[in-house]
Amino acid sequence: GTLSDGTKCGIRHSQRKWYDRELVKETKEEWNEFKEKWEEEKINFQRISVFPGDNETELNFGWYSKTNDTLPVICWGKDSIDNCKEYKGIVELEYKIKDKSSGLSYIFYSNRVTVKNVQHNSTYYYKRKLNGEYEGEVIKFVTHNTNNYKFVFVGDPQIGGSSGRYSPVNYYKEKVSDSDGIRNDAFNWGKTLSSAFAKTDQEPSLLLSAGDQADETDNSKRYNEEMQYSALLLPKQMQQIPMAAALGNHDYTFDTFRRHFHVPNPLKDPIYFNSKTGYISGYNYFFRYNNALVVVLETNHLHCIDFKRVIANGIQKYPNTDWRIAMFHHDIYGNGVTHAHSDRGIKINRPCLTKLLHHYKFDVVINGHDHVYTASKFVTYNPNASNNGKYNVTEVSEINENPEGPLYITANCSTGAKLYEYYDHIAYGIDFVHKDYQKYASSSFGILDFNYDMEGNGNVSLNVTTYDVDTHSIIDGPYKIIKQIKVNRYFL
Repeated sequence: GTLSDGTKCGIRHSQRKWYDRELVKETKEEWNEFKEKWEEEKINFQRISVFPGDNETELNFGWYSKTNDTLPVICWGKDSIDNCKEYKGIVELEYKIKDKSSGLSYIFYSNRVTVKNVQHNSTYYYKRKLNGEYEGEVIKFVTHNTNNYKFVFVGDPQIGGSSGRYSPVNYYKEKVSDSDGIRNDAFNWGKTLSSAFAKTDQEPSLLLSAGDQADETDNSKRYNEEMQYSALLLPKQMQQIPMAAALGNHDYTFDTFRRHFHVPNPLKDPIYFNSKTGYISGYNYFFRYNNALVVVLETNHLHCIDFKRVIANGIQKYPNTDWRIAMFHHDIYGNGVTHAHSDRGIKINRPCLTKLLHHYKFDVVINGHDHVYTASKFVTYNPNASNNGKYNVTEVSEINENPEGPLYITANCSTGAKLYEYYDHIAYGIDFVHKDYQKYASSSFGILDFNYDMEGNGNVSLNVTTYDVDTHSIIDGPYKIIKQIKVNRYFL
């Protein structure tokens, strides 16, 4: 608008650089139904989370309970839930949450259970014992092929990130409230998962989230953050697939991540650990899934020795996997205007991680943080390079045989809660970027498609492709990486 003196004026955030579900006509009926459902669901903080275990034959379950006088149990079976096997776990970590609006406080406890001997190409059913009693709901869980399988990867769900924005729905009169922002992102998160499951024919084996599951960073708003985690764990798919998540800068303020998620092979004694407080917000950890080693790093703390330890631990335990995948939140080879070229932590981590991930022969690295999509070129370490990172790059093609150095993918915000800008890498001479992409009022996901050559040519391949949630149109890729087989034991 224009003031009386001719001065131009506007409202910050009035331009739609977030996915405002109120404006989407195609899903209006579904959205209105969800709004009613969310009012009933939003303060359920006892939702179950499913993480990968040490390897593909294990699953790690975690959840909150209101009592700690009975052991948590997952009853897991194939043919009938009536004949399921009980897997007992542990209860720990009393946790108090206060709702400032009502003045009420709630006590919760963290529960951990590991299910073992999970077989491929099988259908299972499970139920959990919550607060001493089995729930009525029985959940179906399907495992898939170990030769040809798919991981879904996403960047920052950042549920709650839509809060504080302005919407044309109310004529920009007031900001979107915390509650309404969480609700908006909860719906969009569910749509992203449904779209990803549909694109993989309902058969993804694993979900990778590159951090910032929640948005809240205000220490006085734990209750608000718990609603964001409630939204994250709400979709049915979250009970039917293991999710491995990195700790983002928005997850770092609280230790909620560690309380909800039961991570495999955690590094419990990082350099920053304080033995007096025992406080760790989240972990570096690793696991094997089929013929892939996945290492997840906690990059809020800038300790290269911790990264090296967890990588070395993973490779020592699983030295012969065909694929090595790393995931961490901060994008060291992203191209976002907001973070990649200015964050102090990224500048510190880039030389360290460039060297480690090249030396230990990682193939693909998944990052988030910048809320814009970027695919790098293949990045190798060169101690004589004069750039920040000591890196060299080689071009990415549609088919890449035995490439040197990993491909870095910076995944965009998977709910569309925050969508930022990127630099023109050609104009600015940013030599490590292969592809940038941004689409406002949208969201995206990627697929890692692992394949084993059954014809006996001695090759394995990995396709990396990123899709638009609403249309399944390809945003980037596919990039195919082809390598010689290391692992000779395969199952149909």
